[in-house]
Amino acid sequence: MKRLAIILAGFALFATAAQAQTATDTKKIEECLTKADESDASGTACVGIVADPCINAARGKNDDEMQWKKCAAQELPVWTALMKKAIADIKGGGTAEITKAANASQDAWTKSTATLCPVFDKIEPGIVPGGANYCRLQATGQRVVMLRKLAVAVNEH
Repeated sequence: MKRLAIILAGFALFATAAQAQTATDTKKIEECLTKADESDASGTACVGIVADPCINAARGKNDDEMQWKKCAAQELPVWTALMKKAIADIKGGGTAEITKAANASQDAWTKSTATLCPVFDKIEPGIVPGGANYCRLQATGQRVVMLRKLAVAVNEH
């Protein structure tokens, strides 16, 4: 019983640390997107601002390929949450036609990334450090940039 308590405490500590990291990453990405919005930039430069420095720091280490995947996986949840918000904003302000188009597009995008991204784990890892995780990060981040623009447009009343 004591052993179980120690294990559970370890999981709780890990979860707390992961939440803190995600909050830090979220803040960094949201600040970048706000600056992009304020300067009429697209926001695409914000995609990878957490993962890319992490990937560069891992280059040349014995486990760099595994670290690259972790780096990309670390940033992905932030973009996933931003995508969910953008889709909800589109549905909240868009017409039935826009909402239907956004839903169909989202379904196609999900299938596309599920098909394409795993291929990146089968190629030379130095070409796309982080493999499938980096593909998902880039695809999701780029999608968020466009969805946020649509969300703003349909909610400008």
